[in-house]
Amino acid sequence: MFEEIRGLGAIESRRLRQLLPARVTNRGFPDFDLHEFLAPHQATEEDIEKLFESALRLLDQSHPDEERRAD
Repeated sequence: MFEEIRGLGAIESRRLRQLLPARVTNRGFPDFDLHEFLAPHQATEEDIEKLFESALRLLDQSHPDEERRAD
């Protein structure tokens, strides 16, 4: 993606959206879907909770001597 965008140079976003799929396909990615690539992914409440818990675990591991505050 980056190489193709860079190769196209400074162009309008509308033109980039037109050209990018064919250029990425020609690079060997025939299943490339620009809409899927640009579409926002929605996270569920459960996904957000898991990410938050994971972040807290990483913080605990990176600062094992610090006590976590309950806010």
